Amino acid sequence: MRLFFTKMHGLGNDYIYMDGFDSRMSKPAAWSSEQKGRLAVVMSRRHTGIGADGLIFIQPSEEAVFRMEMYNADGSRGAMCGNGIRCAARYAYDHGISTNQSFQVQTDSGIKSVYIRKTDEGEHITSVQVDMGVMANLGEQRVLLKAKEEWIDFTGGSFPVQYVSAGNRHCIFFVENVEAFPLKKAAELIHTLPGNEDGVNVEAAAVEKIAVTGEKYIKMRVVERGSGETMACGTGACAVTAAAVWQGYCRYDENVEVRQPGGILTTAYLADGRMLMEGPTEYVFEGYFDIPIASLYNSAR
Repeated sequence: MRLFFTKMHGLGNDYIYMDGFDSRMSKPAAWSSEQKGRLAVVMSRRHTGIGADGLIFIQPSEEAVFRMEMYNADGSRGAMCGNGIRCAARYAYDHGISTNQSFQVQTDSGIKSVYIRKTDEGEHITSVQVDMGVMANLGEQRVLLKAKEEWIDFTGGSFPVQYVSAGNRHCIFFVENVEAFPLKKAAELIHTLPGNEDGVNVEAAAVEKIAVTGEKYIKMRVVERGSGETMACGTGACAVTAAAVWQGYCRYDENVEVRQPGGILTTAYLADGRMLMEGPTEYVFEGYFDIPIASLYNSAR
């Protein structure tokens, strides 16, 4: 079967998009969630597929301009994706699914409002903003990470972690050195703890200051549920910002730069509890992917 697709990314967090409004993608758009999950595995493979952090369907909706249906690279279904929804919103605007710069998108974690920001002349899209809704405080926990030989330059210790729901579940370590922190090992441990059996996104974050101005920013890395360590995570940036406010590192109603390996997102945790998140979106390429039907029935990574 030959499938048409578009690949996009937000700060290197890359997804394959299939347009359910386009007749070239009508067949897979009507498949079951299980079949779509298998397709996500096959298409997301870095060496034998297109290569991506997952697959997103842009589907018709009775409640919003479109419905975003997201699958991680391992085939599991994701409730929400911040970078993914920004790219999907831009695609919808560029392809006439929405003719307005402000519109709503249906997701598995509810209706989200998006805004397509353009240059003053209106010729180019500069960024996409999403109202991510209310962040939920899921509580705190202390986790003991024992030093291991394979954790180079890490001595181990007891770390406070903050659980947050940003439409999906996050576990955040506030650490001194984001780069040196053994995030993958920490994520493996977190996934074994009660309550995390279905998976959780795990972040290492540090609130730092610009030496000249004293302005604060957040540096973070993330291991995403179903995709591994990625270059950026939109919901992760929102969850980390909320946690930083709750911990007293940042304030409500202030713009915060969240710096990730793939680039910078701007967040603002409003006093009414809503989180705004804004950042760039980019097209990578589009084309056709030939997929043997048999591969959908034997798609282990």
